[in-house]
Amino acid sequence: MRGQMKLCGYNPLTIKAYIRQAQSFIRFNSKTDLGDVTERNIQYYLNHLIENGFSRSTIDQAAKAMEILYYELFKKSLNLSELKRPQKRRPIPVVLTSSEVKLIACNSKTIRNRLMIELAYSAGLRVSELVEIKKEHLNLDKLTLYVSGFEKNRRTVFLSKHLKDSLVKQVGTK
Repeated sequence: MRGQMKLCGYNPLTIKAYIRQAQSFIRFNSKTDLGDVTERNIQYYLNHLIENGFSRSTIDQAAKAMEILYYELFKKSLNLSELKRPQKRRPIPVVLTSSEVKLIACNSKTIRNRLMIELAYSAGLRVSELVEIKKEHLNLDKLTLYVSGFEKNRRTVFLSKHLKDSLVKQVGTK
């Protein structure tokens, strides 16, 4: 299993994690001969992980390790399409109040930093979107900004009127 993953170019840490998952599976099925392992044994093991509250990423990792192990043992693909996996938990974003943003902006050391904070807050930009803004993305006549965000999040946002003068000064100096 290790050799096959090395040949396929897996990261050494990934190989180590998959080997650990395979060892855990073998311990779980200690009464079953490895040559007699079935898809049902693997399904049962993965369901055991789910029932014991393991995270989605741990279960995905175990499933991938089982696919590789199964292929190594039987030279057949493992069908895990029926496996119900828990949903990934996404943390709730922290949203600042307008007074908190105002306080941060007022304490900014430079006009540029203050403008970035106000622009991000008023246009609802992510930090990754903010740092990617180019001069060509701005339309100060229409007070719009083209945001080339994540895949489907390419959009045009409206800018606050009170940012226009600061933007003109900042863009004009570059």
